[in-house]
Amino acid sequence: MKLRFWASFSAMMLSFCSLAQNVAVKITVTNEKNESVLNATVQVLHAPDTSLLQVKVLKGNEVTFLLKKNTPYFLRITSVGINDIFQNIRTAYSDTIINLKAQSKSKDLAGVTVNARKPFVTQDGDKTIIEAEPLANSSTNAYEVLEKSPGVIVDQDGNVYLNSATPATVYINGREMKMSAEDIAALLKSLPAGSISKIEILRTPSAKYDAGNSGGIVNVVLKKGIKIGTTGSVNVR
Repeated sequence: MKLRFWASFSAMMLSFCSLAQNVAVKITVTNEKNESVLNATVQVLHAPDTSLLQVKVLKGNEVTFLLKKNTPYFLRITSVGINDIFQNIRTAYSDTIINLKAQSKSKDLAGVTVNARKPFVTQDGDKTIIEAEPLANSSTNAYEVLEKSPGVIVDQDGNVYLNSATPATVYINGREMKMSAEDIAALLKSLPAGSISKIEILRTPSAKYDAGNSGGIVNVVLKKGIKIGTTGSVNVR
């Protein structure tokens, strides 16, 4: 009897400790008229690997997730009639509310137009490709697009991390930027958000790359006609 009691008590305490590490994160989604977005699906993905963690459907205009404290995640909200929402978040140390605005898809009453939308994230061999356009719509410069990319963590010093404690190597248009993290950040901040075509992520670069790229590679691919080095500033020490 005592053994059974202590086993139950231990299980209860472990469950309590596990819950104590979590916080409630309430997600609210409304349209431009502050109306509820019906039947929207909210996905919570791990950062930085973007693997799916939880999926819920909005009840009214809100839904609540229990997530780990002070941890980065990636949100994806989809529904008929709105543009998909992509949002990087980091949980706090207490319960929080995140309010998101959805943009309605434009309607063409004169006829029917079929548009093929590129997938936001695709996999090409060992390379993850992120289409930048959805992120550029809510960003003011190229640096913010990089910050919001799923699977990418950027610290306050401009260092980029993928899947280890070692910073990733940043390339632009396939060429390694042999600059400090601060200077690369300044360069990207000087470029408009719409200048990025896509971002390629290689977490485990092949042998054709420098062996020093143990933290992975982030390749920022600019749109045709965009030239770097004509604006911005570089810090010289």
